[in-house]
Amino acid sequence: MLRVKRQVLCVVCTLALGLLWINPAYSALSKKSPKIIDSEKIELADMKEDLALLRQQMARLNLELERLSRENQDLKNLLRTRLEQQENSLARLATVTELNNRLASTREELLARLDAEKSEIIREVGSQMERLALQTQQAIKALAESVAAKPEINQTRIFSDDYPKEGVAYTVESGDTLSAIAKKFQSTVADIQNANKITNPKDLQAGQTIFVPQSRK
Repeated sequence: MLRVKRQVLCVVCTLALGLLWINPAYSALSKKSPKIIDSEKIELADMKEDLALLRQQMARLNLELERLSRENQDLKNLLRTRLEQQENSLARLATVTELNNRLASTREELLARLDAEKSEIIREVGSQMERLALQTQQAIKALAESVAAKPEINQTRIFSDDYPKEGVAYTVESGDTLSAIAKKFQSTVADIQNANKITNPKDLQAGQTIFVPQSRK
């Protein structure tokens, strides 16, 4: 492009110099002899022909310059389009990258929130289980204390006089039971209870003297 401009400038300068030289040449012809005039006319004609060639060359150069200008403009437009496409691509890439970063950040936040909620649920369940275990222990303890404090209901027992009236007196020793005493004196537990009005065999105490009826023969 720069070379063509230089060529056009050279042609223009040549034409200008040619025109400057031709005008004085015509004015000088009238003052010279015919022979010289013919020679100079021939030379002038050659110069006109060269000038015409230069004009043709200049016209071609102008056409070439216009073609190059159009091509240059087309290249500029193409370059501008390519740059815009690259900018759009970079913008889309930046948008996709930003979107991926946001998704990753959102995912991390959700996972952290789920972990926190899970930990909170585990702590709450553990706390509820501890309270439930404590309440259960307290209920069991209260029930045991209630049972222990509940007075035993004395069973009403009707004693019978139908037992042997013969027997022996016996002082209860430590570790004795009604069944052992009955076996020892060939008596029965019922006869001993009836004779001594013993409601509960557990009430038997060491040092206590009881009457042990002996079985009838």
